[in-house]
Amino acid sequence: MSAFATHCLARDLALKLAPASAMDLPRLVGASLALSNGLIATDKAVLLPYALALTLWTGQRPRLVRAKRSLASFALKAGAPLGCAVTLRGAPLADFLARLHLVLLPQLTPRPVTRAAFQGGRVDFGLASLTAAPEVAASPALFAFLAGCGCSLATTASSPAVARVLLSGLHFPVFKTTPAHG
Repeated sequence: MSAFATHCLARDLALKLAPASAMDLPRLVGASLALSNGLIATDKAVLLPYALALTLWTGQRPRLVRAKRSLASFALKAGAPLGCAVTLRGAPLADFLARLHLVLLPQLTPRPVTRAAFQGGRVDFGLASLTAAPEVAASPALFAFLAGCGCSLATTASSPAVARVLLSGLHFPVFKTTPAHG
């Protein structure tokens, strides 16, 4: 984010929240993105396009997410691969948010994000489709089956209301809220 954009965001948040000092303003700390599919546990080759899509979209190599326990009802063994995830902080986070806000969300109209769960300062939401991202759209045959992506934004906000104000300052779409589980 540019210095001017940061200054405008800080001014907007200061007017809306009236903090005691500039250090009390909420900020984004990190973002986690995850992709998974039920077929990955049975065929590990299915994981490759998911990992490649996250690598192309975020610029970082994702880590493999494995099952912690065995579940007989899902025929899942402990340690079996479930999907892949990536965590962004610092400059990669700012770059990702700019691409998300300027490129991906406008292409996913009318409903880019359907619901969000606010829990403390964390915001969890799902993106309807990753195939609209230019990096992924360049190879439609390889990524045609990608359905969506689970996203989580970590903030320093003290409450869900403050997190909503931060997201409104970043011009994210207005979320319908769902109660957070847990």
